[in-house]
Amino acid sequence: MVMYAFLGLNGYFLEVRDREVVQMMEHLATYEENQESLAQWLEKNSISTV
Repeated sequence: MVMYAFLGLNGYFLEVRDREVVQMMEHLATYEENQESLAQWLEKNSISTV
């Protein structure tokens, strides 16, 4: 939720299904993903609103 709010405050919107967000957070929690892969995922799935 904080990530989503941060993106919104900076003029971005996360354009993925809720399930994909949940999966990414689960993978981060279990160390299947890391900060670098999260950054790449955000870049791929975020669109500018400005």
